[in-house]
Amino acid sequence: MSLVEVAIAVGIISFVLVSMMGLFPTMLKAMRESREKALAQRMYQTITEDLHENPVGSGTNRTYSFDAEGFLLAIDPPRAGQRLRTGSARFTGFATNNTDAIVPGASSPNPNLILSRVRLDDTVRASTLLER
Repeated sequence: MSLVEVAIAVGIISFVLVSMMGLFPTMLKAMRESREKALAQRMYQTITEDLHENPVGSGTNRTYSFDAEGFLLAIDPPRAGQRLRTGSARFTGFATNNTDAIVPGASSPNPNLILSRVRLDDTVRASTLLER
C-alpha cells in the first residue's frame, strides 16, 4: 500500500466515526424521552385504575407519590390495609375525577361520564412530567 491509500482510508474511517459520534446526543435524548413516556404511562395507568376503583368526590383531590422507577409509594388520603413500596419520592402529583360531568348540550349530569384531571411533577428536574 502507498501512503496515499492509507491517508484516504484513514480519512474515510474518521469521517464515518465523526458522523456516528454526532448521532449519540440525538440517540441519548430519544432514549430519555422514551423512558419518561413509559414512566408517565405507568404512573397514569396506576392513577386511573385507583380512581376507577375508588372514585373521589367532585372537586376533591387525591395526591400520589412515585419513586424514580414509577412505582407507587403513597396515596393521600391513605386507605386502610393498603401496602405500598417504601423509598424516596421523585414524582408527586394529584388526581381528581368529576362524576357529575355534564355533556355540552345536555341539561343534567351523566352518571356514566367521568372526567379526570391528572398532574405529575418531577421533583428532581422541577418540571411537569404529565398533565391531562
